[in-house]
Amino acid sequence: MTTATIKKGLQLVLECTKAKVPVMLWGAPGIGKSELMALLAALLGLPLHTFIASIKTPVDLSGIPVPDLANGTAVWLRSEDVPVHACVLFLDEINTCAPAMQAAMMQLVLNRGIGMHKLHPDTVIVAAGNRITDRAAAQRMPTALRNRFAHITVEPDVDSWSEWAAGEGVDPYLVAFLNFRKGLLHIMPGATVDDGEMKVTMDAEANAFPTPRSWVRASKFVGLPADLRLPLVAAQVGDGPAAEFEGFLRVCKSVPTLDEVVKSPSTAKVPPAGDAASRYAIVALMCRSATRDNFDALMEYAARLGREYEVLTAVDSVKRHPDLATTQAFGSWAVGNQDITL
Repeated sequence: MTTATIKKGLQLVLECTKAKVPVMLWGAPGIGKSELMALLAALLGLPLHTFIASIKTPVDLSGIPVPDLANGTAVWLRSEDVPVHACVLFLDEINTCAPAMQAAMMQLVLNRGIGMHKLHPDTVIVAAGNRITDRAAAQRMPTALRNRFAHITVEPDVDSWSEWAAGEGVDPYLVAFLNFRKGLLHIMPGATVDDGEMKVTMDAEANAFPTPRSWVRASKFVGLPADLRLPLVAAQVGDGPAAEFEGFLRVCKSVPTLDEVVKSPSTAKVPPAGDAASRYAIVALMCRSATRDNFDALMEYAARLGREYEVLTAVDSVKRHPDLATTQAFGSWAVGNQDITL
């Protein structure tokens, strides 16, 4: 099965929609499949119509019979779940619904309609579901339904998530932390990851575990005092990842202050090359505090940290503060980094 990052997956789905080929997205819970649909709809200029298959029945597609007294017959009154306008029809959780519902989906996907009710010619069909191995109530999809889709497995990656998170106002310290500890972005219960810094195993029965979705929830508590922040972040992503994030926040206190960086960007102390945590921490501070008045100095200092940190500073700052894209500092950086896509 084709496997791609979230960003690459979006490109593949776009090509399928141009060819009017229905797509089935596979992936673990909480990695951003639903958010991907919102991006797709925006790019296509179409409204998003979500049909959550797991809570629906075939009647929700076929409609209900009503009498046609003039002809002595019954006709089917269209359900609002079968849209008549052009849209992105998102069949979410398609492989968690009952067999009868999956059978109804066969006609919808292949014939682009149910009975007398047809979809708009410009409507695109995209479905999504978890894999059986994710232990997320997914069922085996009938081969007849599977064969109606192009299948793409999407995997979470920090770069795609960071770009999205910056535009959604996710706390920059959390974004910087996950750029430092990429392996903690997503760990399913019972799985082990080794990101080069440390091997982490999630308990097979863990209720709270790190996913892109649960980290976004955790971001809401970053500004609280440590005695509240640590248990609340742990309630979203688990004890181990929360403890590591708390340690990262303590590191943030040891880096140069923003005033020091802005006042002397060419001479302010730069954390040692081997201290990635401190370098990511100062980048988070700069992204959070960037303005048109200080951005020149911040970019000058970021260049001293190394290209990886300079790119993160430029991209994350502009995502959070779009007006910085018109500054001289960003213009000069963009000319020298045309391989970076914003």
